[in-house]
Amino acid sequence: MRPANVVIGVGPNRYGHPTAEAITLYKKAGAAIYRTDLNGTVTVTVQPGGTYTLSAVKGTGTAAMRTQAPPSITAPAPPASSVVYPDCASVRAAGKALLLRGQPGYSLNLDRDRDGRACE
Repeated sequence: MRPANVVIGVGPNRYGHPTAEAITLYKKAGAAIYRTDLNGTVTVTVQPGGTYTLSAVKGTGTAAMRTQAPPSITAPAPPASSVVYPDCASVRAAGKALLLRGQPGYSLNLDRDRDGRACE
């Protein structure tokens, strides 16, 4: 996974969060790093269609502002499944909520917002 942006909620702590190792990994991945201890409030604004903007109140971190379109994802075709749930109550009763597109039992009639996540 190669994150484009990383937002780290951090304040004074005795755990060493975030670790130097984590910061190094994010930098190697080329991610813009936003830290609330350095940048203050970090705001992510998402537009219809998935384009988003990140902005920080103070400082620049590794990026003061970055806009990026969401990655293109092609969902796999759902496999033929003999599992059928009439409603989300049945999914929950079977202990299977949340169903993702492609999993047995997933169907569009259970996915109200058509985001590939049924019975959320």
